[in-house]
Amino acid sequence: MVVRPDEVDAHQFERQVEQGRRELEQGSPETAATQLGEALELWSGAPFADVPPTQAVEAEAARLEACRAQAQEIRIEAQLRLGRHEAVLGELETLVAAHPLREGLRGKLMLALHRSGRRDDALAAYRDLRHVLIEELGVEPSPSLQELERQILNADAELLAKSAPADGRANAAPQSSEAKPRQLPHANTTFIGRDSEIAVLRQLLGDGDREAVAISTIHGTGGVGKSALTLHVAHRLADRFPDGQLYVDLHGVTEGLSPVAPGEVLCRFLTALGVERTAVPDNVDEAASMFRSLVADRRLLVVLDNAANVEQVRPLLPAGEGCAALITSREILATLEGATHMYLGVLFHDQATALLKQMVGAERVEAEPEAVDALIQMCGGLPLALRIIGARLAARPGWTLRSFTDRLADTQNRLDELRVGDLTVRASFHASYEASATASVPSTSTRRARSGSSGWCPGRT
Repeated sequence: MVVRPDEVDAHQFERQVEQGRRELEQGSPETAATQLGEALELWSGAPFADVPPTQAVEAEAARLEACRAQAQEIRIEAQLRLGRHEAVLGELETLVAAHPLREGLRGKLMLALHRSGRRDDALAAYRDLRHVLIEELGVEPSPSLQELERQILNADAELLAKSAPADGRANAAPQSSEAKPRQLPHANTTFIGRDSEIAVLRQLLGDGDREAVAISTIHGTGGVGKSALTLHVAHRLADRFPDGQLYVDLHGVTEGLSPVAPGEVLCRFLTALGVERTAVPDNVDEAASMFRSLVADRRLLVVLDNAANVEQVRPLLPAGEGCAALITSREILATLEGATHMYLGVLFHDQATALLKQMVGAERVEAEPEAVDALIQMCGGLPLALRIIGARLAARPGWTLRSFTDRLADTQNRLDELRVGDLTVRASFHASYEASATASVPSTSTRRARSGSSGWCPGRT
């Protein structure tokens, strides 16, 4: 059988990747991104998936997968040079999770997060890599990655976002006072149900005739999907807030992390809106006043995820009637003035079944209805637990659903089974327990927030 190189998709892929690499080296990121995108579209699953495995087949499959990862990294580099940092965040987070030790990917994630106004998340990504490298290999991150961390800590002007003019070449574009941040994280692609809750939130936030800022709080137990619902709605209503969308994870109940102080969040918000870091007031009340004044005449959406209490949230709220705020919390924020409160419960049985079908495949789910019922009952309809089950079953096509119910039947080890990657039910429960145990003791950040002390803005001079 005689096959020309241009008739083999693998050969086409490698040729286009090389062309894209050359275009990037020659200073044409737009052309490079297009070439590499077309190359990656040639993929339709794992290489040699239907070929009996041999040593040669497995070696070639591994080589092609490595080429694919390299192509993705080069395309992301081209996108970053074009200033499309927010567009590549979701892909970067997925790639970093799949290749946790690749420092090049980690550096690009840090840069994209920093340019999206998520400085703390960028620094956390560096700390996570450093911890893994020290624990597993006994080495520190590379000098280039350490330098990137230093630049982020110092808010180095060289890290400002890039914009691409008509010729496709990237230039530095400093933010202005009319900056329009787009900070919403990637929404969950396997979102299921919640139709009535979505309708209520759309009506509340989409009402253009309201006379005050729209504030909605969503409360419920850990892992029930509050953040997923909030981001799902926020993305679909983003066009109604053309002046930007601000987002922050307040770490109200996050294992191993203290709640983020309001002053620190205000510093992030104000700099994302174009305020020079040195111009942000030290005092929390003054910073909150500056924030409200800056957005008073704008249509802006503020998403405050994982709030600890009302005191943490209140300084972060806009006051303009064109603005809106979505807040999630484990507890109801009953004393928050003017807010509409929504309790979020677990998924109904049909919604839970639909979620498993979407993640595992309808054929496997419909083939074992009794096992599906048992799985839903064992995890109490909790979306986080169902997503973990779905991810594990999707990664193991040879497993039956019944075999997984047998693994979950041991109640002593059930929480150990409900874990995949960085998703774990145990951490969510443990964080709730710790929060309950320390509820009567104000955190350091809360005490500082109440005192109005200075030093809120990291990197200030």
